[in-house]
Amino acid sequence: MKQVERDLGPVDVIVNNAGIIRPSKIEEGTLEDWRKTMAVNLDGVFLLSQAVGRQMIKQKSGNIITVGSMSGHIINWPFRHTAYNVSKAGVHHLTKGMAVEWAEHNIRVNA
Repeated sequence: MKQVERDLGPVDVIVNNAGIIRPSKIEEGTLEDWRKTMAVNLDGVFLLSQAVGRQMIKQKSGNIITVGSMSGHIINWPFRHTAYNVSKAGVHHLTKGMAVEWAEHNIRVNA
């Protein structure tokens, strides 16, 4: 963030858009695939938003846009990607939490 601010100035908007799907049946999925899905889809949103959120709190403004998925709310049968569904449900709840916590700093957070 320090280099971004130095090179480009304050960040006003970010878009959390990274995501992966590693399809598998629950009973056949590996812990490695599960963790990779959570790392990219959920941890990535948390880490980037946290870093940028700190700067936006100082400037008292900002917009964070996170690309969610209907798979965070429903099961898209017959697709077998439960890890993806769980990660996107987490993204939606994380987004709601950030929206509530950061509203007092004039930061809008949406998915």
